[in-house]
Order: sequence, then structure tokens, then C-alpha cells
Amino acid sequence: MRGLLLVGLAVALIVAMVSLDLAALQRSAPAGAWPLLVLATGAGAVAMVFRAMAWRPFVARIARTERVGWPGLFVPVAVASFLNGVLPARTGEAARIALISRRLRVGAARVTGTVVSDAFGSLVAWALLAAGLLLLTRPGGLAPVVVGMAWLAVVVGAVAAAATRPEPHATQRRHNRVVRALRAAVTALGEGMRGLRDLRASAPAVAASGGAWVAQLMVVAVVLEALIPVGVTPAMVAFIFIMFTAAQAAPLLPGGIGTTQAAVMTPLMATYGVSAAQSLAVAVVLPLALWIPVALIGWVAGAKAALREPLAHRTTQET
Repeated sequence: MRGLLLVGLAVALIVAMVSLDLAALQRSAPAGAWPLLVLATGAGAVAMVFRAMAWRPFVARIARTERVGWPGLFVPVAVASFLNGVLPARTGEAARIALISRRLRVGAARVTGTVVSDAFGSLVAWALLAAGLLLLTRPGGLAPVVVGMAWLAVVVGAVAAAATRPEPHATQRRHNRVVRALRAAVTALGEGMRGLRDLRASAPAVAASGGAWVAQLMVVAVVLEALIPVGVTPAMVAFIFIMFTAAQAAPLLPGGIGTTQAAVMTPLMATYGVSAAQSLAVAVVLPLALWIPVALIGWVAGAKAALREPLAHRTTQET
């Protein structure tokens, strides 16, 4: 596990250094935009703090004796965000599962359940915020809001039903690895669903996730204001936020590259008449504003965690 994490961090750092063209970024930003972009990266860091706070109630449910606070979860969240930005298919989630599983000395399946709970709570918060933005900025868009909220209610009902269903007892023991892996996945999903039913955990988690999404909304607003000096409206900010965050939900390529850029550029050019150069600048800068604040923290923390384990293991053996 240590070797895999170190290799992943090294590859991620190389990819980041190759893909980040600071000279091109400087050419695309108009004069006077940099103070606003720095402000945007600060809002991105605040979003990561809220994400750690949203995960904390679910992790606290599985902690045996250790008191869990959000500062202790910020590093795993930062490591995951860094790796998700440079590796495909949200690979970074495995890193935060491994870090917390080792720290709390609980099974990876139970920690995976907390990630499931966290993801679903974040989805609920995003849906509520997106519906509110559409109602405020697009009064004629009531129909999609109603359909979306009805879909969310169906999903919540299905989750509640799955969480209350008793776990089946195995009639025979199977030792096939694939079967064991599937059982572990089902166990993790069930644990996550039970976490969502606990309102003492899910209510503050959804509220903190809402704070994270609002911080990302501020990042979108500031980046648009910095790179498109004229014509930025609340409706534009809301629509780009919804398109950008929806495109990031399930990235197949590192950091959702390609899909997120298309989700930003297409409505800017087709709906709001923004030039191709300005649209491209927004599409490039927006993910970076969210990724840069945690990239350095995540890489350093991940490397430190991977390198510290051999020393701790050796010290334990000597004693």
C-alpha cells in the first residue's frame, strides 16, 4: 500500500507539472484579474474545510474510542482532492479511505460506508442549492426544479427503505474472491445508508456540504467576474455553477478534463455570447482555482503519510 501510494503521488506530481502552463494562464488573464483569482483560490480552500466538516459526523459514528474532529480529516480530504485532480475515476477516494482506516483501526468497508454517506449528503445539498438558484434566477424554469426534487425524493425514499431492510444471513460460506469483494461493497453501501438515516450525523453533514457548495459558487462568481469584465449576471453564475459541478460528478479522465471544459465553454459561448478566448480562460482557470489550494497540502501530506509508516512500523518492532 505504501509503495502504491508513493508511486501514485509521484505520477500525480509529474502530471500536474506537465499540464500546468502558467505562462498560458497569465496570457489569458486580463490585467487586474489576479487579486480576484487569489480570492477565488481562497474560497476553494474554504470549500475543502467544509468538505472535511461534512465528512466528520459519519466518521465519528464508526470511531471506536478516538475523538474525531474536522481538522484531522482535512488532510485525507486534501489528499483525495489532489489525486482526483490528476488521476482518473476519482481514484483519490481510495487514498482517504486508506488513511482513515489505518488511523482509526477499522475496516476499509466501514470507512467506505462513510464516503458513501458523505457523497449522498453532498448530492442532497447540491440538489437543494441548484433548485434554489434556478428558482431565483430563472422564474420560468419551475418545471425542471419540480422534476428534479421529485427524483430526489424518490432516491431518498429508496435509500431509507434499503437502510431499514435487515441484512441477509448467508446460507453457505463462499470463499471466492469476487464474491467476497461484492459482499464487502454491499456491506459498505449498507453502512453508508444507515449513516444517512442517523439525523444526528446526516443533518449537520448536509448543512456543511451546503457550505462547501456555496463556497464553490463563490469561486465560480469570482472567476467569471475576473475573466469576463462585462456582462456577468446572477443567472450566468448560477447556470455555469450547475453545469460545472454536474460535469465533475463522475470524471472518467483526470480532474474531469475535457468534460468540465465543455460544460463551461458551451453555455458561455452559445447562451451568453462570450468570446471563445474568454470562455476557454474560464474553463481552464475554474478547476485550477478549486484544485490549487489543496494540491500542495494534499501532496505533502500524502507523501508524509506514506513515508512515515515504515518508520512507525520499524519502531513498533524494536519495542
